[in-house]
Amino acid sequence: MSKTTFTILVSLLIIAIVGGAIWFFYFYQGGQKQFDFGVTIKDFLPFGRLAEPDQTRDSAGKEGQETPDKISYGVLRQLAIGPVAGFTSMKGTTTVTARYLERHTGHIYDIGVLDQKPKRVSGTTIPRVYEALFVDSGKSVLIRYLGDDNATIETYLATVPKIPESGAEVGLPAATSVAQAGEPAVSANAGQAGELTGVFLPQNISDISTSPNGKSFFYILSSAGGAVGIVGVPGGGTGRQIFSFPFSEWLSSWTNEKTITLTTKPSGGIAGYAYALNPIDKSFVKIFGNVAGLTTLLSPDRKYMLYGSSGETGMLSAIYDLKNKSFKTLSVSTLPEKCAWAKTSDKIYCGVPAEFPFGKYPDVWYKGQASFSDSLWSIDPASTISEVVSDLAIPDGTQFDVIKPALSADGKYLLFINKKDLSLWSYDLGSI
Repeated sequence: MSKTTFTILVSLLIIAIVGGAIWFFYFYQGGQKQFDFGVTIKDFLPFGRLAEPDQTRDSAGKEGQETPDKISYGVLRQLAIGPVAGFTSMKGTTTVTARYLERHTGHIYDIGVLDQKPKRVSGTTIPRVYEALFVDSGKSVLIRYLGDDNATIETYLATVPKIPESGAEVGLPAATSVAQAGEPAVSANAGQAGELTGVFLPQNISDISTSPNGKSFFYILSSAGGAVGIVGVPGGGTGRQIFSFPFSEWLSSWTNEKTITLTTKPSGGIAGYAYALNPIDKSFVKIFGNVAGLTTLLSPDRKYMLYGSSGETGMLSAIYDLKNKSFKTLSVSTLPEKCAWAKTSDKIYCGVPAEFPFGKYPDVWYKGQASFSDSLWSIDPASTISEVVSDLAIPDGTQFDVIKPALSADGKYLLFINKKDLSLWSYDLGSI
């Protein structure tokens, strides 16, 4: 080999190495995220991959930043821009206030449904909260998050501080501390915005629901013999066991004061069953079952059950009449998790998908592998007549995948979270 040929080959080799390094560091690593094929508890409800919060943004604004304008299109209003872990509503003398917990900080805010002006209530920082359930008219909150090992579910029962006269306006410095070893962190400015205090419930609670009057909550713990169900109260203290069963995979919904609905955790094509648990006398009665992919939502008066059935090819929604033990298929298909009963049980408000992308339901939706574009419908459970309330179309093209819908304390508004970004919205039902 000649000296010239050798020099050319060496030069080409150097160019290839340098070019490969540039491509790897600047294009491959910078432009692509690494994929994690591991499956953890975060892949499933209530800690599913609904959306990853923007860690750089506080939904109500940071110090030195202008508070983002909330979107309002008449009857449809955005109440929180950033990811929300849970909310409740409180009826005032002239208006309704939504109280919500911000997912990536754990801070609690109040915002008027009409004026859309947020005010921070608490400054205690609990990073990456996955679920928050308010009880006792918003005076307490069950905060659910993953511990330092990224697998242990922590549940913190906290008392929400009273709103201070001043010092909690939007724009105060956010807390800088972070939770360590499962303990919620108290921010340096907690005295200004209020500090959360409370107690921890047992670790790895698999499911939790609150009573209709907000005075109690029910949670399920796995045991050596299966599962136990315990009733707790906002003040803490020893819980009262009311349920035990060899099977441990349950979803609960506290429908009325005498009925906690327990439904086997659903999977498409797998037979599911629904039961009624009485928290007073501890009776446990089957409602119905042997329905593939069963998901349920019982009416407050316990006359009707909205349920969903699913398999490998799609979804079916129906009404079960508990008195007559009869089934009526609806003309629309959705999941009961996307619906809320009116307090009078004469109407159901649901987010209804325009279509169901291919997949096994509800599994792919729970895991965040499928997303919907919903419109808002009302359903009469007696006649099963379904009507469009709103197409939820707004000029900026935002699409809605409705989750956690709930009527406001006065029944005039439907509040819900958009699963696509976990923002909080309200719809004025007085317009229909």
